[in-house]
Parts: sequence; structure tokens; C-alpha cells
Amino acid sequence: MAHLEALRARKNAVSPGFGMTEICAGSMHNLSCPDYDIKMGLEFTSVGPCIPGLAVRVTNDSGHVIKSPNVPGALQIKGECVLKEYYSGPFATSVSFTKDGWFITGDTALIDDGGYVCLCGRTKDLIIVIGVNYYPHELERAIEEAKRPGLTPTYTVVFSHRPDGASTEKVVVVFSPAFGYTGAESLIGSPDSISKITARLFGLSPYQIVPVSATLIPKSTLGKISRPKIAPEYRAGGYDIYYAEAAEAIKLYRQTNL
Repeated sequence: MAHLEALRARKNAVSPGFGMTEICAGSMHNLSCPDYDIKMGLEFTSVGPCIPGLAVRVTNDSGHVIKSPNVPGALQIKGECVLKEYYSGPFATSVSFTKDGWFITGDTALIDDGGYVCLCGRTKDLIIVIGVNYYPHELERAIEEAKRPGLTPTYTVVFSHRPDGASTEKVVVVFSPAFGYTGAESLIGSPDSISKITARLFGLSPYQIVPVSATLIPKSTLGKISRPKIAPEYRAGGYDIYYAEAAEAIKLYRQTNL
């Protein structure tokens, strides 16, 4: 922003906001950033209040509206620019709206005293292990910020999986080794590093840590990892072969070098 201000741009020429295709793109804008966020002592910037014509609310796990400020809940939106239904998607439509007509965004958020919305995570991505909630992006960020050698930056994805017969969800980590998919040293060291990070910071151990080529970790046009594509593929057994190949490479490496 300092570079933009040097070119005489307004202080808030670039500002955070929130939007979805289902609500005609941008629907919230924090034009008071960063002054408002600094004043409120926010760790992460808010995405601002709703534009005119839209209303926003958050609800608890029972579906009741949370009226107290600064309490996280499921973010819901209602207004004229919200879609009425998905094209040829009656089931998607039925699960995307509440009985009183509010659109369920799939995000977790809180609304502060000033009516500004602060995003907290994705309810649809939430992992619940023995009653404890974990957000995949927090686990991914912790792994990335550790900057351990052997991990390709921005190519780590975390999601939930419930194995047959399991009483709770498990955490799965898929990553791309920095030294090549078949680099045994990377395949041994990286999973150990990931396990230590998740154990130290979150008190849990991943069910499986799967190394794959970066080409098998799809990203959107915005550079975001497509968790909705990777998780179902894993659950359908699509990553079993890569886990088995890595296990065999590690076995051969240890037989040769230990």
C-alpha cells in the first residue's frame, strides 16, 4: 500500500471484501481498512458491512440466530441479489437455504458491534475429531509456515476422512515433496515433520500423509488449492496407489541405507 500511496492512490484503494457467485459477486466491502481494524484490535481484517439491499446474520449449531456481537456462527445472507435456485439443481437448492429463506454461505463468521463481518473459516471444511473442531486452513498454514525442507510451498492440503468402522473423523494430509515424488529422503523426512508440527500445535496425528506430484494437487485460476476435488478423490481410493508407492520407496531406501 505504501507504493500505491506514493503514486497518490487513496489509502483504501485496495480493500478487503466478500463475495460469491450465488450473491452476484461482491456484497461486503471494508472501505475503512486498515484504520477500523487497527482501532478494533482485530487479528485479521474484517470484510466490512453488507451493501444496501442485503442482510447478514450468523446462527449457532442449533440454527438459532446469534444476536450477541463477536460470537462466531454460520454465516447466512438474504437479499434481492441472492440467487433463487441452482439451475437443474433441486437438491443443491434445498440444502443451501434455511426454511425462512436465508442463503447458507458455508462460512463461519462473526459480526462485531459496528456491523462488520469477520470471517473465521469454512463450516463445510470443518474437521471434528473426538468432539474437537479443527479448520483445515489453520493446519495447512502451520505446516507451510514451518518451512521444512522437502515440502513444496503452497502445495499442502488438509481434509477429513472417516475410515470404515471409525468412531470419529481423521485428518489426512496430501503434500508435494520438494525433491521429486520419488525422492526417498524427502518422503521419509517430510511426513515426520508434518506429524511433529500437528502434534505440537494441535495435539493430533494425521491418519495418513500422502506424497504426490504437484500436478495431482489442482488449483483454481486464483491459485487456491481445490480441496473439494482432492478430498472426494482420496475417499474414493484415488490416492491409494501414491501412498503405496511412497511406502515401497521408503522401504527400499531403508533396506539400502540403514
